[in-house]
Amino acid sequence: MYQQQSEIDRLIAHHTEKERSEMEQIQKQNTMRMMTAVNESLTKRLKTKEDEYLKIGRLNWMLEEKVKSLNIENQILKELVQTNEATANALRNKLQQVLAQVQQQQHHHFDSDAQSYCGSNYVESDCGGDGGGWRRVMVGGG
Repeated sequence: MYQQQSEIDRLIAHHTEKERSEMEQIQKQNTMRMMTAVNESLTKRLKTKEDEYLKIGRLNWMLEEKVKSLNIENQILKELVQTNEATANALRNKLQQVLAQVQQQQHHHFDSDAQSYCGSNYVESDCGGDGGGWRRVMVGGG
């Protein structure tokens, strides 16, 4: 009976060791699966973040290029505005000169006309020079 008990204990110990070994193996497999799953998940997340980083980098580059383009366009428009302002000022000055010439010519023409009227026989004029206004003057015999 002692030998049977010993054999039973040995079988139980062997079975227990076998079960423990299988449990360790299952635990290692589960740990490996979990580590693989975590690794895959992290790899996917890392890839996603890398893709986002590259996308943001491309977008940033495009925005920098757009800013450069807008700065160039802005400079061109500033120069155009300055050119247009200079042209407008030159035209304004020319117009003022022309108006001054026209006014001077009209004044000169008016003076010439006034002198010719004062020399005629019958004119409404202020040729008397008293500043009292216009009146009819008979000049010459008549």
